[in-house]
Amino acid sequence: MSLGLNAYYRFKELEETCNKLGFQIGSGRESYGAGDLIALTPWGEKLPAYSRDAVIYRGDLDGCLQFLHGWEQSRYYLEIIGAIKEGTVAKAEQKHLEDLESQRTIYAIRNGKDPGDLRKKANKVKLEEEEDGVPF
Repeated sequence: MSLGLNAYYRFKELEETCNKLGFQIGSGRESYGAGDLIALTPWGEKLPAYSRDAVIYRGDLDGCLQFLHGWEQSRYYLEIIGAIKEGTVAKAEQKHLEDLESQRTIYAIRNGKDPGDLRKKANKVKLEEEEDGVPF
């Protein structure tokens, strides 16, 4: 399948938007008549409420761009009406990450594992992601 220049630019737009919002692009592992599907999954710790292997959206290129635009606009709308304030979401996500770390530590202690080993593994994965600089 050959891509035109317009499709290339739209895919670059998809990559930039995904990086900004905390998604990574993956294979939809399915196809349909016109082409392959794209899957959007959480990247790193940017969307802590979701599992790392959760597919948040699956669709074609245009569908993915529309989904991401809606995701971005929904957060903007909530800020406009005062349902959330700037930085509230980031604080809530940080608290969620801290709660997850506490749960992991308690789980490790109950099962006789050293919680430090879990942190070392998490930090190693985080360092590898930072070195790559690419979410996928």
